Amino acid sequence: MRKRAMALLISAGLLLAAGCGKADKGGATESGAGPASPSEETVKLVFWESDNNETDETLEKQQALFDQIKAETGIEIEFTRLPFASYDDKCNTALSSKTGPDIIAVNGTTLGTFAQKGYLVEIGEYLDNSTKLSRDDFAPGLWGNAMLDGVVYGLPRDTGTRALLYNKTELDRAGMTLGDEVTWEEFKEAAALLTQDTDGDGVTDKFGFGYAGGNTWALLHEALATFAIQTGEDIFTAAGKPNVNCEGMKKAVELMKELEEMGACPKDSVTTTDANLVTEMFLAGTVGMIQSNLGGYRNIMNKNPEFEVGMALLKDSTVGSSLGGWTLAVSQKAEDPEACFKVLEYLCQPENIVLFTSSMPAVLKANEDTLADPEIKLFADVLPYSKVPIPTSPTVPEAAKILQNHFQNIIMGTEEVDAGMDAAQEEIMVLMGLS
Repeated sequence: MRKRAMALLISAGLLLAAGCGKADKGGATESGAGPASPSEETVKLVFWESDNNETDETLEKQQALFDQIKAETGIEIEFTRLPFASYDDKCNTALSSKTGPDIIAVNGTTLGTFAQKGYLVEIGEYLDNSTKLSRDDFAPGLWGNAMLDGVVYGLPRDTGTRALLYNKTELDRAGMTLGDEVTWEEFKEAAALLTQDTDGDGVTDKFGFGYAGGNTWALLHEALATFAIQTGEDIFTAAGKPNVNCEGMKKAVELMKELEEMGACPKDSVTTTDANLVTEMFLAGTVGMIQSNLGGYRNIMNKNPEFEVGMALLKDSTVGSSLGGWTLAVSQKAEDPEACFKVLEYLCQPENIVLFTSSMPAVLKANEDTLADPEIKLFADVLPYSKVPIPTSPTVPEAAKILQNHFQNIIMGTEEVDAGMDAAQEEIMVLMGLS
């Protein structure tokens, strides 16, 4: 199983792989990350990360690692977790004013913007000279999330596929059983069964499907892009040209519009900005189905181990999933980027990287056991059919926002599907200088 799982990750056509050269991986003391000399002064570094709903046990292990790093290198780490919903905005504000962190977790969708603005340090030379890491240690397809124009600005941290999670208890009670693969028609049938007025007052109080349409990235990954990929089409071509008015994307929007018109989504789904709220509604039984990544699934299980969660892969012409990923980077604010990279060397060791992600680690050795876990088999199975929906570039956030705006217009009835997606295509073409 382990060999198969590794092959899945290595062969998955996520993005174009960067050229890889294996560094000499001698003892840890050969790199700059060896034990600190008694005469060295303590270096203090600030590390910002998005809140990943870590358990108390994980937090204790993270702190133990930071204590180890300080003991061995003299580098002290001030670790700050920020809410996901406001993370990019807070980072952008801080880095633009040359404040904020020395080490920063950066969403792959944001890396192009941060790199273009000069917020991040080029770390390719540090990586090539490292004796503790090499490019071959990471899943090759994920380098696209850590690079811009061939320059390495971060180390891949993780990636995540999406699966359909459903309230198995409620669906069993409604008399429907789902297999590992679920067609869109079966999905809509399940959504209708799970949409209920339980107290008979004429008001729906349980909904079939939940999503956060007001959160740009949650909408893209947990809904629109994943549905579009399941039609077998790409919303951007391999050459990076927008294709958001393709028939597959229009089918994805039509699917969500149909769910809304069925009353199968909570009233304010189209403008909900907090993706965590959707998870809480799923846990509370208010929403019967969501699409989520491995981290979301683990968060649900940590909060309620007794919750009976069913898992399936949605399918139109094919199964498929949107793919994202985070990187660990050094900010231009850092006065000692070499010390920052020493910390990254520690963080990216297989036994350590799993403490900083609840999704699939980008470090291959760490991923071997993760993908071999039968409980999360479907997250691994869909990897070869998963894609990064928008290629890394400085225009990614604006392009995603354009898609979100037109989708919201369509759901709220101010645009038709064809006109809305055609307008989105033209706006993104102009944004990218292609029209």
